[in-house]
Amino acid sequence: MTTVPDCRIKAIAAPLLSYPLGVLNLTVRASNCLRGVPSIDALLVLNEAELIKTRNFGRTSLLDVRRKLVHFCVDHLALPPGHPIRMALYDPH
Repeated sequence: MTTVPDCRIKAIAAPLLSYPLGVLNLTVRASNCLRGVPSIDALLVLNEAELIKTRNFGRTSLLDVRRKLVHFCVDHLALPPGHPIRMALYDPH
């Protein structure tokens, strides 16, 4: 499991965690599988084992959700452009 230092969900304001999952721009498959999850906060309550047991939600969907959550966290912590975390997450593709 990859950890991102200094990225703490608790540091993000509670209203942002109440946003619907649509703000994460998940893949269609992940979005369809998580239709019953109303918010980011509700998603964070679920553990990975529960998610994997969801019909049609596999490892690829799990990786997509993880990646999008990390990017959401970093974007809303207002880290400056040259911050090491932003550099580590940079994807030129």
